[in-house]
Amino acid sequence: MNRKLTRETVAPAIGAFAASGGMLAAGVDGFALAVSAGVGGILGALALPYRPVDVAPEPEPEPEQEVATEPFAPLPEVVPDSLDRFPVLLDALPIGVLLVGIDNSIRSANSTMRQIFGLPREAGYPIETLRARALLEAIARVKRSGDPVVFEMTLSRGTNVMLNVYVRPAPADGPAGVALIVAVEDITTAQVADELHRDFVSNASHELKTPLAVVSGLIETLQGPAKNDPVGTERFLGRLASQTRRMTRLIDDLMSLNRIELNERVLPQAPEDLVRLVNETVDALRPVAEGSDVELVFHGIPEKPHVMAEREELAQLFGNFIDNAIKYGGIGKEVHIRFRRSEDPDQIGVTVEDQGPGIAREHLPRLTERFYRVDIGRSREKGGTGLGLAICKHIVNRHRGRLEIESTLGVGSQFTVWLPCHFRDEASATAATNDGEFDAVEIIGNQVQTPS
Repeated sequence: MNRKLTRETVAPAIGAFAASGGMLAAGVDGFALAVSAGVGGILGALALPYRPVDVAPEPEPEPEQEVATEPFAPLPEVVPDSLDRFPVLLDALPIGVLLVGIDNSIRSANSTMRQIFGLPREAGYPIETLRARALLEAIARVKRSGDPVVFEMTLSRGTNVMLNVYVRPAPADGPAGVALIVAVEDITTAQVADELHRDFVSNASHELKTPLAVVSGLIETLQGPAKNDPVGTERFLGRLASQTRRMTRLIDDLMSLNRIELNERVLPQAPEDLVRLVNETVDALRPVAEGSDVELVFHGIPEKPHVMAEREELAQLFGNFIDNAIKYGGIGKEVHIRFRRSEDPDQIGVTVEDQGPGIAREHLPRLTERFYRVDIGRSREKGGTGLGLAICKHIVNRHRGRLEIESTLGVGSQFTVWLPCHFRDEASATAATNDGEFDAVEIIGNQVQTPS
């Protein structure tokens, strides 16, 4: 018998894994089929251990019928029944893969699996090391029945990790001594995103439902009891106008948040004079401050730092901080706008400081969440939608900046934005900015920081 390993025998297995990325989007069933085909195919066709396909001797072709073929380059000899090559192949996969032996030992686990379950690199330890009851029960069930099992589970490891799990018997031509294949996909991020989306839709619906209910009630009153009451009509029309403005602000903020999120990964390209931009924003809000008997104190600096910015977004950012400081800082108080220098010469900070009642520590980590309010009644009374700081966070992220929130009860709050300075030297500008991922807030002492 001849031994032959060609493109025809390997391609189906490689193709199955290539398709698995798309199958994951189809849900648990697609995930299961893709993993089954890919793992089973690799174990069989790539021979782990190496078991070349036995074929009958081929007759010598006629010279004129000879077709050029491109067989794979010879593979190095592999000891039969060895799993030496398995980790090398599966460590590159974004899913966790585990081989369970017939003796209930873990024969091999790729790096993703080891990371999820905190497993040692060495093989041969019992499956109880997984410390996951649902998974151990599934393994026992598949060993008894021989039928594949697909399910979701939550793994508690400090924080909850949500997993898609697929357990199936190993193919007959797989590695000797291997009974089961376990594949695991971490779906935590997707689940959290879905939950946030559901919460957002629910909150947005509630925020719109409340003023709509008020408007509906006022219209009924105007059509009924107050139909011929000029004084009542005037009062109810004023309330209608107020609720209409509330809905308009909410819709405007929702559209603004959506637009900023869509562009969050697009770096601004225009250099802007930061001092001039902040000064213009302060001047635009002086009439609002005067109407609330609040004094805006702008502390300029002699330098003229430039930042790469979307001008309208930064104006919205600082305008939101200053407007909040006016609303919640208190009548007769001052709001200070200062520039700050960092130990890093490539960073420039702008702080908006109020003299209000301050914010309790437990609220700080959630301030930039959508629709989160420290005092719901007061926020609505002041015309807040609960989206302002969420918008600010995404603007800061787009500008590759950093947001710090510091507050002391009875003293006031400080909102500081750190931005990378713009350099005329293109290479320095590239080094000074960070095109990475940005996430929500972490607590540092009594301050909250959006890390860069």
